[in-house]
Amino acid sequence: MLHNEQMIYDDVLQYCLRIKSPDFSFEHEYRFGIPFEDQYLGEKATKEFTLVGNTIRPQLELKKFPVADVIEEITISPFVTSELTKIGLQELLKSKNMSPDIVKQSSIKIR
Repeated sequence: MLHNEQMIYDDVLQYCLRIKSPDFSFEHEYRFGIPFEDQYLGEKATKEFTLVGNTIRPQLELKKFPVADVIEEITISPFVTSELTKIGLQELLKSKNMSPDIVKQSSIKIR
């Protein structure tokens, strides 16, 4: 890929990560994207990999990220029906000294 094509691709990708349909404005939710480039790694972040099904997914592991100051509520997808997911998430929050009461199950009906 040429340099200019890469820049255009990066711009489009950044736009897509941030854009959300106005139809979902009632959710009062924010989207943000973090570039996944090696130049951002170091003392504040590392690149980690997790196995999900048959897929190895890269992820950015942020160190000392102020989670409690940023997250107000966590809504579990209506596609996730296991109560174990909610319990596990609540236990994770407790281990981070956060209230487990911020975890909600989505009430949106699946069509």
